[in-house]
Amino acid sequence: MPAGDTREECAPCWAEGFAKLRRQMDDWISASMAMQRHVPFMGVHDEGSFITCWLCHYQLTGDRGILEFARYLRDGFARWGRESLVSGFFPSGEVHHQTEIFNNFLLRLWHVDHDEMTARLLLDAAEHIGNWAPGYPEWYDWQADRFVGWHIGTVEMGQGDEFEVPDHFRLIQLALGAYEICGDERYLDLSVRWTRRWANALLDAHSAGDVGAAMQVGAAHDPRQLAYARGDHHAGAGAIGQIEPFVAAGAIDVLLDLHRITGATLYADAARALCAPLVGQLPDPDANPPGALLQRYRVDTGDASLDEAALGVLEGCCLQAPGEPIMMLDTPRGEPVAGIGKRSDMIRWAYRDESGRILPEDSPSPAALMLGYQISGDEAFAAWALEMAAGRLSLGRRLRDGRRHGCGGRSVSAIASGHGRDSGYGNITGSLYPLAHGAVKYLGHERPAVALGESDRGLPVDSAALTRRMPGAAPVTSLWNGRRLQTVVAP
Repeated sequence: MPAGDTREECAPCWAEGFAKLRRQMDDWISASMAMQRHVPFMGVHDEGSFITCWLCHYQLTGDRGILEFARYLRDGFARWGRESLVSGFFPSGEVHHQTEIFNNFLLRLWHVDHDEMTARLLLDAAEHIGNWAPGYPEWYDWQADRFVGWHIGTVEMGQGDEFEVPDHFRLIQLALGAYEICGDERYLDLSVRWTRRWANALLDAHSAGDVGAAMQVGAAHDPRQLAYARGDHHAGAGAIGQIEPFVAAGAIDVLLDLHRITGATLYADAARALCAPLVGQLPDPDANPPGALLQRYRVDTGDASLDEAALGVLEGCCLQAPGEPIMMLDTPRGEPVAGIGKRSDMIRWAYRDESGRILPEDSPSPAALMLGYQISGDEAFAAWALEMAAGRLSLGRRLRDGRRHGCGGRSVSAIASGHGRDSGYGNITGSLYPLAHGAVKYLGHERPAVALGESDRGLPVDSAALTRRMPGAAPVTSLWNGRRLQTVVAP
């Protein structure tokens, strides 16, 4: 990476927030590993999800302890599944939960550590997606290019649920991961055939002004089951409520993955149809996916057409704390919570001022602030994103790690890497890593745009980095080593 200008000066405004957030992450990971390494694998469907952002942190810091702990979890999963997860883990379940340990944990692990056992576990599951494993129930109808039901299994399938919903994008994410691992074209072929049908349906529904028309294929014997599978108990009403299940299922990431792999504009157009309404959600302090997904869309497609509108809703937002930050752990509500990235049991954020009054958070989320910096170059956005994320993580470390319920809303991992409706975009994954080394998701993991530090040792602990990625341009990184600031442009 060629060096640019170097100058002696005071620490930039964002470096302190970066240092605070890294310390919080380092301390949480160290304490959690010391406790969790003595707990045997329990067989929870999303048990590895709680270290999602740890694997991102490994790419930033080079901390080998994270990798060793991830292998420990992986090995426990393999032993629990008797070396064949399809017989031990997939007897009968539904596409929403049964895919989570593969997409949330194992895919990220493989991308940072191309280990043969991790690859084997992922391929062992993926070969069932297109009925390539003989002697098991067939999940996919190749004539209609659709999955035969919401329930999938190696023993039995189907419980009056012969329909598809956005959650089926999770199977395509696993198939694309398998394609990256082994290069077998059958995984890409299935992914293209299935997603092309959904992308066209999304664009047709978007043109008609009703994205909800593309939310399902087929019908259920029990309408309540279909409503549950669509995620109606999480999504609110209106246009945003129709888009929310696609966000939670990772559909936008899959569409952008296929756009990058094939170059077909169909997938970028369908992703834009889902991303454009997210601009209006950027001011929401509890919504991290909109900022992170809009950043990925703009750098992956080169389309900056949403930038002006995004910056327009972010300009003038609050960039300081009006009091002492606090967590709001109020009683979960039963009805859906309107918006993107919402669960009734999620943590809410507020402040206590000098007189003891509780003031609700009115700043955008850390991921939205990250996007504000990426578009404008204003470091105040980045500084507040990092400061806010550090404060939220510091408060959240009083909670459980999230190993027993990775998609729940009340854990440290839910704060850091998101709960079950965030699709991996939390306060940390949505801000720190896109800001540090320009990471955006690709094929189920956060891929850095620039290398920081030397070899595999990562960024030195006394250093800070801030990377800006603009559509069609090379990433530009500001590196602070505690004494001076250096600007570098990626080749």
